[in-house]
Amino acid sequence: GSNERAPLVLSIFLRTSIASHVENLEEPLDVNKELKLLACTSDFLKAYHGLMKIITTPFPFPLVQMTRTFLFVWVYSLPFALSSDIEEIIPLTFVVFFITYGFIGLEFVSMELDDPFGKDDNDFDAMGLARVVSD
Repeated sequence: GSNERAPLVLSIFLRTSIASHVENLEEPLDVNKELKLLACTSDFLKAYHGLMKIITTPFPFPLVQMTRTFLFVWVYSLPFALSSDIEEIIPLTFVVFFITYGFIGLEFVSMELDDPFGKDDNDFDAMGLARVVSD
């Protein structure tokens, strides 16, 4: 919607302001400074389009499904694999708990990172950053 167009509108506004510096400034910018500012706005647009590519590229669902399946098979078979190395139940329980906690935690982190530009509390605040830049 309109939020996706905000960086484009900002870029047009910046380019227009840079191009009209002769009329608006008491002392016009040096040509090299003007070109540097225009290059910065171009870099800004390239970065924005790179982010839009990341946002709009779908992640293949079968890959996610197979990765989760392998993770859960590995986690549930871990106690059986470690039982021959760690024969006492208390250390085995702690080792399995912490390894499982770590890998399931990584899975939850990957689920959060799946859509970093959404509307969740943990998502990247792109509009807040845009407001800071525009102010």
